[in-house]
Amino acid sequence: MFKLIFLLIGAATCSSIGLPSLSFRDDYSYAESQKAFYKFHRVPRTWEVARFLCGAEGGQLASPETDEELKFFHDMLAGMPNSVFALYIGAHRKFSPSTFVNLNGKRIDSVLRWWDHLEPNENDNTEDCVTIGRNGKLNDDRCEKRFPFICKVASESVVPNTACKNFDPAYQPYDKIPSRCYKLHTEPKTWHNAYQTCTSEQSHLVVVKSADEADYLSKLIKQNLPSKVIGSFAKDKIVVGFHDLYAEGEFRTVFGEKLDNIGFSSWAEGKPDEKQDENDCGALNDEGKLEDVSCKKQFAFVCEREV
Repeated sequence: MFKLIFLLIGAATCSSIGLPSLSFRDDYSYAESQKAFYKFHRVPRTWEVARFLCGAEGGQLASPETDEELKFFHDMLAGMPNSVFALYIGAHRKFSPSTFVNLNGKRIDSVLRWWDHLEPNENDNTEDCVTIGRNGKLNDDRCEKRFPFICKVASESVVPNTACKNFDPAYQPYDKIPSRCYKLHTEPKTWHNAYQTCTSEQSHLVVVKSADEADYLSKLIKQNLPSKVIGSFAKDKIVVGFHDLYAEGEFRTVFGEKLDNIGFSSWAEGKPDEKQDENDCGALNDEGKLEDVSCKKQFAFVCEREV
């Protein structure tokens, strides 16, 4: 129960529960019995958003792998507020209407003792995702419903990145700005989803504050995007941490600073394009110049972490 209480508030470090040799993000808690770190997300989300958020945090939408872990989930639910009557788990039947699998591809529909009475019932062929109830049993449900959820990271997969003081090896320091690390994401996302991804990584969408930083990022774009961005997405720019979502033409960073006051505001020719009202989000092109782009279009992006 001691570990469970810390898991629910999501604020325990491993040292606070007597495990100084193991560590991960400070919003995850370690469960010795499962050799894994867990985080409870209290805010209900759709299954797809829950899966996305866990992945952005470096984990996976949790799903029981053994009878012992199923009981562990049951015990966690028993200690949660009564308002939490079910949690999403990382299982679905999106590949086949007759087969439920977890996110590692392992079948779970054949483990009948895990399922509630008469489940899975495949109601109207619309229940493609899986929840676990307070009774510790599984139920198929609609993926667009919203439930709380738990993210999981196996301890064996945790590798510290000492240079950037996190656990993601994709973050790299830049020698001219030793207090910052950067991670290039070549899977395009909208500005809003890029912002959420960086936030989930305990970082932020990069805010360009100098010509040196713009030059460094423009080289990342040239060296990586043409070969790594797949499809018809832009390969000459990334979205970055500024916008004029509050008022047209009032460009501010994600921290609320006026763009003109942060040390770098060199625009590409013809930008900002105030004729295009939908161009409310910021970008940096491969020449190191700022642009305003549609928030709804998908671009590669860079997350920045202060160290």
